[in-house]
Amino acid sequence: MKEQHLYIGRLVKDADQREIGENVVFNFTIAVDCGYTDKQGQWVDQAKFIECAFWRSKKSTSGIRYSSERLVKGNLVQITSHSMSARAYQERENDQLKYDNNGDPVLRTVQTAKVSEIEFLIVDKSRLSQQNTQQPAHSNQSPVVVAQSETADNIKDDLPF
Repeated sequence: MKEQHLYIGRLVKDADQREIGENVVFNFTIAVDCGYTDKQGQWVDQAKFIECAFWRSKKSTSGIRYSSERLVKGNLVQITSHSMSARAYQERENDQLKYDNNGDPVLRTVQTAKVSEIEFLIVDKSRLSQQNTQQPAHSNQSPVVVAQSETADNIKDDLPF
């Protein structure tokens, strides 16, 4: 049985799109709400940031255009990933390594997901191309899932709110 990770979050900025060989990769970061209630009963806002890579075949031109128009800052997405990794780094402040009051290094962790599927939950329609905004709106429309292309499996700033 394969491990599967699901996250729902907002894009913190527009996705970067790059062509690599016969494929296109979208790199983006989502902010996932991880808020909690502290011992005093007060809500504490906290977010986890996940870096994502989503591969598409160049042959899927409609899928590439669809993804690039919707992978923009503020949109709410659900990602599915079968491959997660994490790396640690020491935080810097003004090009200097940061240490806490005890003299210990301040370490941070970055999680990275190889995305196999994206579901667009909330899309800012004002950012879509003129061609797509002229289509009739369907109020009962379900979220759209963009699946990972088969060929991609073989290839190894701002606040969002």
